[in-house]
Amino acid sequence: MLCQTKKNLCEEHFIENYARNDKGRYSVKLPFKAERQDLGDSKGLAFRQFLNLEKRLMKIPNVYQQYKDFMSEYLSLRQMEEVDENSVDVKNEHFYITHHHVIRSQVSLLVYV
Repeated sequence: MLCQTKKNLCEEHFIENYARNDKGRYSVKLPFKAERQDLGDSKGLAFRQFLNLEKRLMKIPNVYQQYKDFMSEYLSLRQMEEVDENSVDVKNEHFYITHHHVIRSQVSLLVYV
């Protein structure tokens, strides 16, 4: 019964929070809980992982450039934003989500984040 309730909540969240772009791709807002809670300090870990990722990508210049182009586009599309650490209580109200790259070698080299 509990699984069915969670499934219904997931479907309800999707229906209320999805969007589809002109290329047919879907995006869904992350399902944050309504009550506010301390998110903790995730910046240090995320920053270290980013530096390691950047170090690996710099060894493959064309992939590194694709990664930078992708992240610039992501920023320009407002799918992420820079946080001014001086204007907000970053430690408690923001969570830095880490990511990694995926390289698919086919006819053309594609980078996914």
